[in-house]
Amino acid sequence: MTIQMMKQMTKQISIIIPMYNAQAYIKHCIGSVLDQGFEDLEVIVVDDGSADDSCLVAGSFGDGRIRLVSQGRKGVSWARNTGLDLAQGRYIIFMDADDQLLDHALKTMYDTISSNKADLAVFGYINEKNGVKYEKRFEAPETMGRDAAFIQVFRNPAFRGVLWNKIFVRERMEESHIRFPAGYTHGEDLVFVTEYLKQCTRICVDPRLVYMYAENPNSLCRQMYHVNAFNDNYLILYEAEKAVYTCISRESSAVLHAFAFKHVETCIDILNRLAHFGLFRHQKVKEISKDVRKHAKQYLFTRDQYPKKWINVISVLLISASGPLFMRVYHVVKKIAWSLGFRSKV
Repeated sequence: MTIQMMKQMTKQISIIIPMYNAQAYIKHCIGSVLDQGFEDLEVIVVDDGSADDSCLVAGSFGDGRIRLVSQGRKGVSWARNTGLDLAQGRYIIFMDADDQLLDHALKTMYDTISSNKADLAVFGYINEKNGVKYEKRFEAPETMGRDAAFIQVFRNPAFRGVLWNKIFVRERMEESHIRFPAGYTHGEDLVFVTEYLKQCTRICVDPRLVYMYAENPNSLCRQMYHVNAFNDNYLILYEAEKAVYTCISRESSAVLHAFAFKHVETCIDILNRLAHFGLFRHQKVKEISKDVRKHAKQYLFTRDQYPKKWINVISVLLISASGPLFMRVYHVVKKIAWSLGFRSKV
């Protein structure tokens, strides 16, 4: 069947699931969708060159709403873009292959975005980490404009620049052909959400929980302190945030202030990780330190909805004086803390 023929068959919801070596999780992921009792949907599973039996498991359901597509190993952005190119639904939901929808999630998401005639709807979710479940949700339902939504993306853990707690309008994506940046392994979701929000005027938030996000302890960002060398792929997140800044450069001062808070904290984290491995002369240290100095005034003197951590304030002051100095101080303090048995859980 050609893409043109597929486009003629409209659904209410398209769920896009990129999959790579997910045979242990994908059955529960797809099952959580099919158990919703929501018939007018399609589930597009895009296999990104799995070497295990992921495709066999995903193809075993015998449900006509599931469409399994295979591609070579191109990465998660390519996989999601393939799903978007095939999607027929009026609305788009993204899932990760090791996550699950909670009971009644699809009805909740569909009813909220359609009844409010919104461009985007955002919901609460459960973050499962090391067997412990943390609820992230809003205090009450609310409808907001683009500026307020941007601020929430950058500052509110319940909103975030992630995909899986949101339902999107496909027409908004197609109007500006919004797609994921190819080659990004970190931050591609933030870039996508930022570009999408620029097309929005009406955004709804709903405190109801719809998604179970399982934080994988073997993921890139969780391994950084527990491997033998710094992984340069983590710097892709820094490049993604620079792309976000370019995208929002003409937005309001309130939006730019919110971004500055997020970006400064990302820069501090990256310098911490470089310092952990003694990479005081890494080629990115100067550039990252310059970014911190650029936003330091906003970070230190602009009121934020979340209290600043004193350690971040000290970090900004030290980096503003000298990035390598901050890294050396951090490295010494870290070694002392670890020698005393205080180890990071990052």
